Amino acid sequence: MAEVEVEDPSIIELRLRQARALRNVTVFKAPFRTTWYFLRYATSSVYSGAKWLASHPVTLLVILPGLIAYATAKHVGYQEDLIVHIEETVKYAVWWVGLGVLSSIGLGTGMHTGLLFLFPHILKVCLAAETCGHVKFDIRSDIWYSSESLTCGEWPQQEVTYLDLFYKVIVTSVLWGIGTAVGEIPPYWLSYSAAVAGQKNVALAELEEAMRANTAQRHNLIQRAIARMEQWMIGFIRAHGFFGILLLASWPNAAFDLCGLCCGNFMFPFWKFFGATLIGKGFIKTTGQVLAKSAAHLAETRWWWRRALDRLQDLAATPGELRRVAVGLIPDTVAEVWSWVMVLLMAAFTVSCVNAFAQAYRTQLDDAEVEAARARLRERERKQQ
Repeated sequence: MAEVEVEDPSIIELRLRQARALRNVTVFKAPFRTTWYFLRYATSSVYSGAKWLASHPVTLLVILPGLIAYATAKHVGYQEDLIVHIEETVKYAVWWVGLGVLSSIGLGTGMHTGLLFLFPHILKVCLAAETCGHVKFDIRSDIWYSSESLTCGEWPQQEVTYLDLFYKVIVTSVLWGIGTAVGEIPPYWLSYSAAVAGQKNVALAELEEAMRANTAQRHNLIQRAIARMEQWMIGFIRAHGFFGILLLASWPNAAFDLCGLCCGNFMFPFWKFFGATLIGKGFIKTTGQVLAKSAAHLAETRWWWRRALDRLQDLAATPGELRRVAVGLIPDTVAEVWSWVMVLLMAAFTVSCVNAFAQAYRTQLDDAEVEAARARLRERERKQQ
């Protein structure tokens, strides 16, 4: 049996000091230092990412020729209507895939873009179908830079069925789901890289340490339930592999980041991990969510207050006045409150990203300091011999 290497007490003490210092690397506790670390890490990540992307075969064989063909067609005015159609489609796809990435990227720091953008988009499509009497309007205008409402167009009215609404929103939902699958790659690669280097990912190590703690000491019922669920999920992944990941990705699983950490630590093949995650999150889960949040149900529940006003109007002394005032006030009030909720959530997401990036950079500095300390210890031992 191989001997377990015992860490030098001075290295252990150094690690403890670093861990205590790392807790203070936040926007609110050390804003200037945290911002500096964030900028350094972001700059380094952008540079390395751009370098990797520029040398990737897909970029050289597909993306670059496509961009050259696009620029040439744009310059000579070839098929202008088709070029505009392609531009709108690409912007629409990038927007929704990007929102999906933001929703799941990071370890618990993602922005809830499904709640903030996808579900309101489905609701907007439902209301547009109710207003227009058809579903032939273009939904690609509902992206980041456009404040325009969906335009009905010159189409005859017809009966809008549940399947019509489902087909209208499923492509958007699948694009968002594909983005959520892409956002699960960073936890996998972090843990995989640590496993290749013969180390253990910090987040996974903390999880296993928490599991080794006495569950009876967890007085909070929710904490005990979460710990048991995490322990069960890791065992489930180890036992079932691809199909286990597929099942875990096929429902709204808030702890799915652990799946990426575990798969990376076990050095599970990337394409099996990503393939199962893509099928589960991009197609199965999003289809179920769209079915559950059916367009007919959303459109009906959106106007619950109108039915209540119809009832109040029958009892009002001045018929029509109560409805006129309320219909004019309620949408504006809801929109204003919702906009402030979105601002607060996006601010919290931004702060969490800055903290995470800054702490990642600080961790790199700490690791370099530990390696330097180990080198000094080895040099000292060599001289003593």
